[in-house]
Amino acid sequence: MALPDYKIFALKNPDRVVVDINSASWEKQETTHDETKRIKAVRHSKKGNSNLRVVLDLKDSVSIKNHFILKPSNNKPYRLVIDLTPENKENDKLLIPKPTDRA
Repeated sequence: MALPDYKIFALKNPDRVVVDINSASWEKQETTHDETKRIKAVRHSKKGNSNLRVVLDLKDSVSIKNHFILKPSNNKPYRLVIDLTPENKENDKLLIPKPTDRA
């Protein structure tokens, strides 16, 4: 199985990160995401016939520090890891994560 082919980029006004993944689909109909320190929401849509677009709506501007694919292991599929760093370190101190009820 070949590594997924993807493009990733950041946009401003509003701040967001966009990931376009070729030959991929979103299996679940709902998008569930707990709000985090940097991410407000996650959206997804089809792009063309067989591609997927995932959008991370952000609370503040970020730079994409690194991104890479983890190969399948322990019955988990390919996973995309994205390292984000704040563009404004002062604003980053003001961002507070939303508490979750997860145990």
